[in-house]
Amino acid sequence: MEFNYQKSSEGLRVKYSLVIPDENASENQALDGEEQFRKELEDAYEEIERLTNHADGYDYAIAVSCGIVAGIIDSVFIGKWDFYKAKRDSNIKVNKIIVEFAKKDPRYIPWCKCGTNNSSRWKPRDPDRLESAVEFLEKHYKLPGDNDYQQAMENGKEKFLQFAKKHGYEGDNLNDAIKYMNKNHPKKGGWTLSNITMGTHHLDDLCHHPTLIGLISSIIVQFTGTSRYQGSKGGAITSAVEVLDVNEYGEFVSSAKWGKVFAGIINWFFSVAKNWQGHLLSDMSGTAIAVKKRTAGAGIPGTFMSTLKELSMLPGIRNTDFPEKLRKAYQNGIGVGGGKLDLKFLNPLFEGAVSRMDVRTENAVKHELQRQAIPVIINELMVRGVFFVRRFIQQVNEKRSLSEIDWKLVIPINNRTIVRMVTISSGVFSLTDIADALIRAVVTSKGDPIDFSKQFILRVNFVGIGRFVLAVGADVYMGLLKTRMEIAVASGEVANTALGTKCMIKETEDINNKTATILKALEDQTDEIKKLTI
Repeated sequence: MEFNYQKSSEGLRVKYSLVIPDENASENQALDGEEQFRKELEDAYEEIERLTNHADGYDYAIAVSCGIVAGIIDSVFIGKWDFYKAKRDSNIKVNKIIVEFAKKDPRYIPWCKCGTNNSSRWKPRDPDRLESAVEFLEKHYKLPGDNDYQQAMENGKEKFLQFAKKHGYEGDNLNDAIKYMNKNHPKKGGWTLSNITMGTHHLDDLCHHPTLIGLISSIIVQFTGTSRYQGSKGGAITSAVEVLDVNEYGEFVSSAKWGKVFAGIINWFFSVAKNWQGHLLSDMSGTAIAVKKRTAGAGIPGTFMSTLKELSMLPGIRNTDFPEKLRKAYQNGIGVGGGKLDLKFLNPLFEGAVSRMDVRTENAVKHELQRQAIPVIINELMVRGVFFVRRFIQQVNEKRSLSEIDWKLVIPINNRTIVRMVTISSGVFSLTDIADALIRAVVTSKGDPIDFSKQFILRVNFVGIGRFVLAVGADVYMGLLKTRMEIAVASGEVANTALGTKCMIKETEDINNKTATILKALEDQTDEIKKLTI
């Protein structure tokens, strides 16, 4: 028999059931169910204990002290955000990777020795120069459809004109066709140019994205024989490409038909993957012409920008201004003027070097965030380390034996107490960091409000602020989870009381049965004695 109940508290509702076994059910099944229920109730009590903050005054003092020490480390050793140095180091690192990758190809050194006669005389190439490595990779690691964006754009314009003519437009001017569609057929979408250019085609072509989707897109191009570009102002354009011959790179062979198909697919896949990696490396520093002219070049988008671009193509996002903002950040950079993406108070973080959001800029930003993460990690280690030592000593003094230590109370993870301590320490760290940034900004700016805001933002530790937000979120989440568990346990206690009552009734029945048995035996003996007396 089953009885359903529910209990509400603070807007949360808990439903539970009491199940009383039928008379036909076995006694063992009933006992097993009761044992399982009590085990789950004990586990719930342990979970509530884990979600309860047991920090005392010493714990709070330790958390505050660790936050202050980490803040001092950040002020003295980390200093302010240095985008110029980070971008310079990123360029050097990328250039080194490109040259080393080219040297791994056995064709590279002989190719360099063959040299060039562009200077009216034969001259070998220097294999250690970036210019030589990029030129080699561009020549030997091609992707189908690369640099076909101009032809694709022309094809897209022609298709758009044909589409506009079907809706009543008369003429051959693209801009007039766009104006006509916006005026007469606005419900079909905001008609704009796809604005795919030399500076954006690496972002607009998914094949150039250093992500899994980028590799898949490159493979799809092999099947379809067309490259596809997604402009920032809506609409996708395609262009026919020359698909690579897989057999030139393949190593697997088979005489059976199915084996040939399998070998061809495997060879072709690794060919695409190899060419894809090599081609992306050749594009990291821009084209060989850009390297010769010592300009930044278009580069390729990093994983962050690539992911954002792929998300911007989703329905509901592609019709917003988000894709256009991505284009500005990638093509022109971050800042004010020059078609750049204006991030307001964050603009100073990208001053001092070319801020176009390609993989080199992403690496520079990652480098600075990694520097800022150092004091944050030190703060975390100090808090958790002191927590472990203090709880370990307490357990040793209480248990007097290492084998009896409750390690759940010692390990500084997955409990509300350490989460609360980390929340306090990270909050104090952020306050110390912000106070230091304010003081230094006031001293450096000398009353100039614009320079003050710039100096202040360059000193703020964004990783520390992010860690504080996560810590607060974890603390609040544990509090809500504890509330839900307490409501569930309160409901479970009702059932536990019912089980206790049931056990008392069962024990009373057993005693009564035993008493009745004894009385019956006494009555039988009395009857026997009476018979003997008569």
